[in-house]
Amino acid sequence: WGSEYHDDLTAVGSSGLLEGSAVIVADQVLCTGASRFLWDLVSSANCSTRLIPVSVKDDAIEHDFIAVSACCALDGFSSQLDSDTASLHLDVAKPPPPRILRLHSDAELFRKRHIESHSCSSAERNSFASNMQLQMLAELASIGYQSSEGSLP
Repeated sequence: WGSEYHDDLTAVGSSGLLEGSAVIVADQVLCTGASRFLWDLVSSANCSTRLIPVSVKDDAIEHDFIAVSACCALDGFSSQLDSDTASLHLDVAKPPPPRILRLHSDAELFRKRHIESHSCSSAERNSFASNMQLQMLAELASIGYQSSEGSLP
């Protein structure tokens, strides 16, 4: 679920599994609310991120995005590299704005209801996914991110 991608990326990065350079790929990043994950990638000085629209087979939505990020160590970045593993750390310039954090919180609360408690209907899930997707697109635009691939088909 998108609200977990941020923690997954942090865990992989701190484990030393991302060496010097890495390509990070994540699917359905908008409808599942991967706001903190996308913030980290889009606002990182050492990552180039593209959102690629894709068709999905889902009752809630017909299209979403895959995030593809190429990340590498910057010049002068070696002081932040773990010398034993040469692991890559994202160089995120500033913390996410409150709107991004709110979307993350909303996605995580819904994930717990939907995945862990199984206490939401398919209509609620469909509404959540389509609304989250619209809000995520608006937030990405408001922080200046423009997908080179355009908008959803």
